[in-house]
Amino acid sequence: MATASKTSKKAAVRPSDESRIQKIADGIQATAAKVREQVASNVHDSGAAAKVRSVDVTISVLKLQRSLFDRSFKVLARLQKYSDKLVKKHIQGAEWLPSEGKDIVKEWSGMLNDGRVEFQKTIDKSYDLLKDYLERVRKEQSSGGKKKVVSKASTVASKAKSAAKPAVAGKAKGTTKAKGATKAKRASTTAVAV
Repeated sequence: MATASKTSKKAAVRPSDESRIQKIADGIQATAAKVREQVASNVHDSGAAAKVRSVDVTISVLKLQRSLFDRSFKVLARLQKYSDKLVKKHIQGAEWLPSEGKDIVKEWSGMLNDGRVEFQKTIDKSYDLLKDYLERVRKEQSSGGKKKVVSKASTVASKAKSAAKPAVAGKAKGTTKAKGATKAKRASTTAVAV
């Protein structure tokens, strides 16, 4: 009897109850879709913000590193100038050292100084280039602009393919390849593709 009452209850479900249940289910699905979109948007936004923060931290570390390098290099430059002064003073009073030896020491000292100055310029230029690059990345990340990234390897490979096509098409009839030319061509193509 209990089973008969259950079947009669199921049969007694009215169409209005089914439509009401369907409306509730549709509402839940719509709400779930909105929540999914919001979560995806929040995840994307927080990911972009994290990228901007990581670039900011990198710029801060770069500034710190440059400051430390500049201070250390200034100390090194003072030490080099002082030791150069001492060497020159010692050489002037050294009767045992021939004049050619004195000239060599002076030339050596000048080369060390020039090398230090050139090294400082190179390092400063490298820091400036890296800082400019990081600033550009920060602007791109904060603006949300998505720039298409093309790897250098794919660019080189596409150039190699386009350069190889005319060479094959321009091959005249009756020409022969030297022995081993195919292997050399494959090796050069492999080197370019890598």
